[in-house]
Amino acid sequence: MKMKKLTAVLMTAALTLSLAACGTSGQEDPAGKSEEGSAGESGQASADGAVELEFWTMGDGSEDDAYYLKGIVEEFNQEYEGEIYVNRVALGAGNEDQQTKYQLAAGGNQLPDMMEMNSGSFIKEMIEADVLYDMQDYLGTDTDFTGRFKDGALDMATNNYYSQGTFYAFPTETEIQGWYYNKAIFEDAGLEIPETWEDFLNCVKVFKQKGITPIAHGGLDPWPLWGYHAWFSRYGLTAETWEKIMSGEVKAADCDELRKPFERVLELAQAGAFPENITSMNNTQAQELFVGGGAAMYACGSWKMKDMDECAIADEIVFNFGPEFSDGVLSGKSGMRPYSWVIAFGSRLADDPAKAEAAAVFCKWLTSPERTKIEIESFGHIPAAAVDTDAVTLGPVGMITMEAAQADVISVVDPTSVCPDSSLVSVYWNALTSLLSQTIDVDEALSQIQDWADRL
Repeated sequence: MKMKKLTAVLMTAALTLSLAACGTSGQEDPAGKSEEGSAGESGQASADGAVELEFWTMGDGSEDDAYYLKGIVEEFNQEYEGEIYVNRVALGAGNEDQQTKYQLAAGGNQLPDMMEMNSGSFIKEMIEADVLYDMQDYLGTDTDFTGRFKDGALDMATNNYYSQGTFYAFPTETEIQGWYYNKAIFEDAGLEIPETWEDFLNCVKVFKQKGITPIAHGGLDPWPLWGYHAWFSRYGLTAETWEKIMSGEVKAADCDELRKPFERVLELAQAGAFPENITSMNNTQAQELFVGGGAAMYACGSWKMKDMDECAIADEIVFNFGPEFSDGVLSGKSGMRPYSWVIAFGSRLADDPAKAEAAAVFCKWLTSPERTKIEIESFGHIPAAAVDTDAVTLGPVGMITMEAAQADVISVVDPTSVCPDSSLVSVYWNALTSLLSQTIDVDEALSQIQDWADRL
């Protein structure tokens, strides 16, 4: 099913590109990159005599120096001037649009040499469609390189792009996802930082009674759901859950692994956990509400720890992975620590060994101990490669987030990442966001999941 679906998408994408080319005198860019985001406009002219690699990354080309790959690529090009030149090209879209961009490029056989991608099931679909390149001979057999990664980072059981004998991509980031709390607000209300669902819900009710916004959340964006993903694993959701729903063996309405976490989310909303203007607030505004001291809790992840370290309440912020459930199925505390972003390799590297070797040089340089230290200290970005925490200097929020990365908990994943069909993502986002804003009930959320499965 997956292979046929992606093949159909790629064929449609190729037709789209062909028709677009007929209507214009220039070549249509499959990734939708604007002229402003092109290499020439950004001043990244090809260096004479150097092996040039095209590298697509997040962003629209207007990012400031806070985006870690921007500065890192510039430093690499300086160090390897005349030998290797990495032409970084921003995709010109947000995360949610990247999959479409890559589908279009794959359909036109125009994927770049390297690409930054989300590590969801879409990568596995691209591998099966034979549009990515296996770098096993250049990276997978290099034990110095593979040995830099944390346990599980290169495990096919938890990732869709690596297994013994193949190396289509490697993880660049460890995302710590969970809950940040303003402990001063909790202390003023006579409350402890909650560890259980019962205590978590009670805190929400107490804050609501006191006129304090319990949880900062922006429902205008469908994707800031980082605090809730782990709830599904805590209730037992696995890849097998999705396979049973997709095959028709189980109906979404009868699936406790979905129903129970949906019910907990709706309980929060009905208890008044979120801002009254949740449907018109975006995630940036929600973060500003929390760091400004206007809310007690905020669900987010490690990519924001540098921002929070620079805010006025940095010394008051604490972190945990969110509430555990007494009716859950896991045997201990659990937490979201996914390897959410990867660098993958385009199939055109197969025709150019010099480029493949140059890509390997860049990847080894990127994951070196010297670079990972800079990555976390300068950009607040926790790499998937191991970091000597004793040698790293961080602010208070950075330190508690790094401690969470090392904590002895059961690692769980985003429920959509274990689904064999990537089209689930937007459906899941919409259902969960709609529950947070109370625009649908649990049965309607489950119906959206069932409608998605019926369309497959």
